[in-house]
Amino acid sequence: MLSPALGVEISGVDLSQPLGAHTSALLRLAFTEHHLVLLRDQTLDDAAQIGFATLFGPISHRGAFMKQRDFTHVSNVREDGILGGGVLHFHSDHTFFRHPLKAICLYAIEVPEEGGDT
Repeated sequence: MLSPALGVEISGVDLSQPLGAHTSALLRLAFTEHHLVLLRDQTLDDAAQIGFATLFGPISHRGAFMKQRDFTHVSNVREDGILGGGVLHFHSDHTFFRHPLKAICLYAIEVPEEGGDT
């Protein structure tokens, strides 16, 4: 458990490898029961992250940045990142839609040694 309110950390799963039906079902169950699933120390390419995200349902293409592909880089260091040189202010993704998103799948590539909590 990550906190008394929500979240579970799962170890021993390598998302860069194909997941079997049993592991996939356990990950979905963990999300259903804890609402937040943390898997540390993963090394994923875009296809692996998309594969993981689709365990929980179809990927939304409602946002402007999602019209062309199944993922978006949220970055201020990548040219294709949606932040450019700016800062991402607090927000909640797509809560204003009649059918809000079921989940958001985040993969941290570069994080500071301290601070940067999300």
